Amino acid sequence: MKNSKKWDLLFIQEENSELNSNTPAFDEHFNFVDKVLGKEEALMHLKVNKYDVIINDITQEALDGINLIKVIREKMPDQSIFALVAGKDEDKLYGICICVHQTL
Repeated sequence: MKNSKKWDLLFIQEENSELNSNTPAFDEHFNFVDKVLGKEEALMHLKVNKYDVIINDITQEALDGINLIKVIREKMPDQSIFALVAGKDEDKLYGICICVHQTL
């Protein structure tokens, strides 16, 4: 079965993000995209909007990103959240797994 519904997305990027969030792919593949910078701006958007998916870029500041995921998970336990990390950063992946496991 094919699901053609496009999702509403919140993309949380870092100041020194390695991902180009200005790519047209966001608009092509998602219904609605809010791009925010950092924790405070993300939490403000989450108060007033509902998103199908949250993507958090933690390629630079892993601990801050993991803590933000934990805060969102506590407030919205059913929210789908993805974290982007650099493939070589096994310590970041390990930290995410520990954080997610503790919140489940």
